[in-house]
Amino acid sequence: MPDPERRFKICLTGGPGAGKTAVAQLMKRQFGDFVYVVPESATILYSGGLSRARNIAEQFYVQRAIYELQRQQEEIADLRTQDESQAKLILCDRGTLDFAAYWDGSPEEFLFDASSSLEAELARYDLLIHMETPTGGDYQLDARVRVEDVEKALELDHRIAEAWVRHPRRHFVKSRSSFIEKVEEVISIINESVRLYSSNEQVISRDS
Repeated sequence: MPDPERRFKICLTGGPGAGKTAVAQLMKRQFGDFVYVVPESATILYSGGLSRARNIAEQFYVQRAIYELQRQQEEIADLRTQDESQAKLILCDRGTLDFAAYWDGSPEEFLFDASSSLEAELARYDLLIHMETPTGGDYQLDARVRVEDVEKALELDHRIAEAWVRHPRRHFVKSRSSFIEKVEEVISIINESVRLYSSNEQVISRDS
């Protein structure tokens, strides 16, 4: 069950190019202060000049920086939504366990060093939605922050799915030719999931 002392927290995860950021931005534009968006930490750091890792040792430190920023951004979101009564949803663009797809070592070793555990990270999110990376021509390479070709992106998508396999409320949204249909499925999942934990009250509607 969600922690009653904080807002309903949702993680949008999945491989590169799946549309996570687009969905988060769309929901923020449509629902305004009702939704608090935690932006993707990797994009913030890489856009600010963080170097790409060249080996497993560097992978650890790069992913640790991304992981720590993600945790701190979520702490800020928890604090702000306690004071902003309109914000009922915290929507995270990626989650803390995504690092496992980008680091070749053991997730348990990584989290032990970070004074955490798989169980603690899984418990962060009331709902997890995995958006599948599109294949072939539907995959769009963004050279500013996304360097993976489609084959690598699909491999990362699979590894991210494995990292979150134990989350008790995980939904998998498959890629499709119509991105609008993909967005509608994500919103439908969020709407139904939140309704179950809010006295059957519908908090998000495509007609809002």
